[in-house]
Amino acid sequence: MSAGKVAVQVAHASGSVIYDDRVKSILGSMINLNSNSEKWIEEGQTKILKEVKNESQLLSAYEKAKEAGLPCSLITDLGLTELEGENNTTLAIGPASFDEIQKITKRFRLYS
Repeated sequence: MSAGKVAVQVAHASGSVIYDDRVKSILGSMINLNSNSEKWIEEGQTKILKEVKNESQLLSAYEKAKEAGLPCSLITDLGLTELEGENNTTLAIGPASFDEIQKITKRFRLYS
């Protein structure tokens, strides 16, 4: 598998664990899904991995996603293993419609 495919598969596995029946029974009502989330789960939890050129682009996309009211999560690595110091490394946007996300990410190339 390509590095991009591995990254998407890891994201799929880590996100799917909260929908596991055993975890649902533990978390119960703590998991509240909106209609976009439910649709995303039912349709296979599509993930598209894109690459930014620098941290500035990453932070700009994060701000645009927040301004658009889209669910988003910026990941900051603490620098405990491979990277030196704290670094913003990854941004997840969604679940949301492809078109809403594409408005923010269309200028970024697919990661492979």
